[in-house]
Amino acid sequence: MDPYYVEPAMLGDDATAQDAARMVELLQARGYNVEIGSALHNTDEARDTIPQSAWDDCLDILSREKFS
Repeated sequence: MDPYYVEPAMLGDDATAQDAARMVELLQARGYNVEIGSALHNTDEARDTIPQSAWDDCLDILSREKFS
């Protein structure tokens, strides 16, 4: 299965490469096949592997870590 690629722009206007790397760590810890890279390389199959709820949960964790 192809990995799902995460880049800073997917996380918000002020996101950094470090934020994207942390998002990858959080998603990998949940068992998802993700890597740092361009979202242009995401296949339809890869896009369907991460539920929106998992993405949102990890984004919330990232936000709390960054702004707390």
